[in-house]
Amino acid sequence: MAERLAAWPASHDPGRPELFGAARALTANPMEALLAASIASQAGPQAGWSRPWRELVTALRDHADADVRERASHIVFSPE
Repeated sequence: MAERLAAWPASHDPGRPELFGAARALTANPMEALLAASIASQAGPQAGWSRPWRELVTALRDHADADVRERASHIVFSPE
């Protein structure tokens, strides 16, 4: 399921500004939060990793669910 969630954003335009609102609203349960992380990983770079996207990923890194924390920990804001 996580792989399917990770692939979902690729089929949508990551530059759409309303994606942030959708991603921000999807943090209540682990499955939604995994989708939020996938959206952030695609749309965040398109938005130049603006502060709201960075804050969302940071919050997901502190999520109660270990899978969400792990997924969010793999999202980088700039190439290393």
